[in-house]
Amino acid sequence: MNITFTHKRLVIVSIIIFASVALFTKCIDKEQPPGNGIKNLKGQEYAGTASCRNCHREIYDSFKTTLHHLESAPASEENIKGSFSRNKNILYLDSNHWVVMKKQAGSLHQVAYANGKEQRAEKFDIVIGTGKHGQTYLYRKNNQLYQLPVSYSANTHYWANSPGYPKDQILFDRFIESRCLECHTTFAKEQPILGFTPDAMIFGIQCERCHGPAKDHVDFQSAHPEEKRGKFIVNPASLPPAVAMDICAVCHSGTMQGNTEAFSFMPGDTLTNHFYKNPRVEDSAGLDVHANQYGLLTASKCYRLSGTMNCSSCHNTHVKEKGNLTAYAQKCMTCHNPDDHNFCTLQPQPGFSMEANCVNCHMPVMESNNIIMSSSPELVRTHRIGIYPEATKKWLSQGR
Repeated sequence: MNITFTHKRLVIVSIIIFASVALFTKCIDKEQPPGNGIKNLKGQEYAGTASCRNCHREIYDSFKTTLHHLESAPASEENIKGSFSRNKNILYLDSNHWVVMKKQAGSLHQVAYANGKEQRAEKFDIVIGTGKHGQTYLYRKNNQLYQLPVSYSANTHYWANSPGYPKDQILFDRFIESRCLECHTTFAKEQPILGFTPDAMIFGIQCERCHGPAKDHVDFQSAHPEEKRGKFIVNPASLPPAVAMDICAVCHSGTMQGNTEAFSFMPGDTLTNHFYKNPRVEDSAGLDVHANQYGLLTASKCYRLSGTMNCSSCHNTHVKEKGNLTAYAQKCMTCHNPDDHNFCTLQPQPGFSMEANCVNCHMPVMESNNIIMSSSPELVRTHRIGIYPEATKKWLSQGR
């Protein structure tokens, strides 16, 4: 009898230990699970961003705070910017049509009403966007993805009509293609009929989006810790400037028509092997400030005269840079300094820091014609480096 009791107690203790280990393992990195055997279109396997932390802890911990890392995620109340509080959770299209953001049945939903009667309810499944300019939301139906009718606007800090939807109707039928996900996730596997299965999607723009699938790299480096040169991985810093820029250009060169399947482009590839449109342009007058940062930058005199300038000349994707205009200005100073002939010709103004306002004067915030929510254009910083007299006048007047 004592033996039986002891045996039962050992079994119970063992179960508790195993459960605790499983829970601990699951909680090591909630944001990004392991690759779980996900492979890209070439059969290369992803390791999952958490795997990078073993050797690159400082970079990993810093990168987790960046906008790229947070670009998409499974929907939760914590990462949805809009409010679900009473009287703050309704978007009225008109007096007869509105959408309510509700918590119901343990999930978050958008519920459409017409003339006071509920018409349709769909669940928040995926969050797209960090909230810097806004967020939009997707729901899953038979593993196909569709855009919900209500998004979040950073301009108003409130719910807004989703881009692409009419302002006088509540629709749920905007289909999300793999090309959309190509710029908002690291990888999303789409299968015929089966669609986008939840366990074959890697949210956010993670390490492996710019360095390539890393399972082989992780396995090799783990087995050969003495090897200091990274094997089976792409280091964008070692690529020619134009090729390195193509990694960014996949998502930052406007709308392009692909001639290969979405997610075919891998770091180290040439953009024109995958897209019909060449985003290198000399005349940027027709380019919107949203999404075509590549085209705007390559049309800039700074870029054309440099010969070596690329995105990483100003951006460190491993670090959260949002709002640090002084740091960006310091990048400008590496080429434009008082001892050179190409320094700013404006005289210092009382109460106005010239060094902190290079970007505000030469890359001002402008209205986007491509992103309009609730009749309010989103404000995006142009990457066409140039002289903008009105922007300079504005900042000088504010500095006094």
